[in-house]
Amino acid sequence: MNLHKSALDLWNIIRDDEDNRRYHKDLHPGLLFYSFFDGDIKDSESKKKHLERMSRQSPASSARYLFEQRKKELQMLNSSGYIVRAWTQKLQRPLASGLGIESALENGITLDHTYGLPVLMGSALKGICQDQYLEDKGVIFQPEERWKVKNSLEFIAVFGLQTPLSDERGFGTEWQEKAIRGRVIFFDAVPVPPRQGEWLPFDGKAGFMNPHYGDYYQNADPPGDYLKTNPIGFPTIKEGTVFLFSVAIRTIPEEIVLKRIPSAEVPKPPPESYSFDPEKSAGETRVLLQSAMQERGAGAKTRVDYGSFGKPDDFPL
Repeated sequence: MNLHKSALDLWNIIRDDEDNRRYHKDLHPGLLFYSFFDGDIKDSESKKKHLERMSRQSPASSARYLFEQRKKELQMLNSSGYIVRAWTQKLQRPLASGLGIESALENGITLDHTYGLPVLMGSALKGICQDQYLEDKGVIFQPEERWKVKNSLEFIAVFGLQTPLSDERGFGTEWQEKAIRGRVIFFDAVPVPPRQGEWLPFDGKAGFMNPHYGDYYQNADPPGDYLKTNPIGFPTIKEGTVFLFSVAIRTIPEEIVLKRIPSAEVPKPPPESYSFDPEKSAGETRVLLQSAMQERGAGAKTRVDYGSFGKPDDFPL
């Protein structure tokens, strides 16, 4: 069978059914959003229709399967030499994650590739948690002090050894090692669906940006309030959606020993060590990430309160 032709036939069936007010609710959200859309989707009405089509999808069965798989994975780690901390937090405001991903709507959304479900990537959560740590230390806007903290063994034990940012270069000596992984594993945060019934996580009334000066940026026309606005909608996850967060650390305590690169001032730098306590680190990382979700939020537009989460609830394994 010609795969392209079969996909086109499916899309025609979906459109014909919608014209007759028969709406599909169990389509793969990722394929629907990124692959199935009208050719004239650039006009605002087509974009609105596309978002409404997304908002009707109820991937409840896939979400329950993914949630159960994550729970089993954490239980297995918990019983095989890892300290696991898991909890849930509920979105207090809509979540706009992945706006930089290209799509027919100009803005994308972060979805699990296999199931098309909304997720918060573990790498992103690690970065948010790291920023919370640096902010709590009072160094996030001070390049030299920030670099010192990021080069401390306490920081490296959790987040790993990192290359300096552009404003951090030239401050002090570096370690002989070029890359060291952090001891903490940050898992993707997955949605927690209801035990039964449908589940509608996508918001059909999406947020929107409203650029006023498109002609100025694109055509070099003088800026002014008389220029036509260009509302651009973006997809969001509904407030009230609950996510399962989790981190894990191996239970083996260890002494982390590193040496700095020799310099004219210190030709033979002595080794520096840090006693890594997995139990303590697991608790501190959990509190850090929980606070970051409440105070900083996740995704885009957090300055206008998108992506903020409520108080955490422990999740027993």
